[in-house]
Amino acid sequence: MRTALKGTTLLLVAGSIAWLAGCSDLKKDLPATAPATAQIHPKEWNDTSAAGFHGKVLAADDFNTDACRQCHGTQYTGGTSGVSCRTCHASYPHSD
Repeated sequence: MRTALKGTTLLLVAGSIAWLAGCSDLKKDLPATAPATAQIHPKEWNDTSAAGFHGKVLAADDFNTDACRQCHGTQYTGGTSGVSCRTCHASYPHSD
């Protein structure tokens, strides 16, 4: 009985140490979240006459929005950025 109790205690202590050590490691795989005031896109991102307008940038990339989903979410409703594409685009993605 004492041997089983010692083994269980040792296992719990070892597990706790491993858990604590794991929590202190820097996690590099977590998604980055930018502060609400961060400027990720260029200033002309919403300027329809500019070369850097998001519609032109996306058109040049055959409307591949995979990178957009990283911050704006899989349904473009805000994700980690908190900025929804649907604020300006009632249905997104939409046709030309």
